Amino acid sequence: MFENVLCVDPEISSPINVSDVTATSARVSWSIGQTQVVNVTTVYHTDTDTGARTSIPVTGTTHDVTPLQPGTEYEFFVTIDSYGKTATSQTVTFTTGNTHHHLTLHFFVLCVAYLLTSAMGGQL
Repeated sequence: MFENVLCVDPEISSPINVSDVTATSARVSWSIGQTQVVNVTTVYHTDTDTGARTSIPVTGTTHDVTPLQPGTEYEFFVTIDSYGKTATSQTVTFTTGNTHHHLTLHFFVLCVAYLLTSAMGGQL
């Protein structure tokens, strides 16, 4: 009738891993160790420029966070609740990518095209 459930305090057994960071998103993942039953998992992220904190209830141990602002530093931490007992991860900080790289490359290509056109007497 009863399942064998290991009754241990909830634990986030590894630091949060941040991967696949783009200008507007990031993937966060973590491990819950021996915790077998998690009632609520929440991912928190804070924009360090504005101090705005967002909480996102999630299932599992991986979450894609979007939309984020380009070129912005964020702090992330995770909490889990198991039968009323809570564990909180350490906070990790990362910065989203910038979208300016595409503009710089586009500007560079335009400059090269202009110089080539000028060097060839106005015709390519």
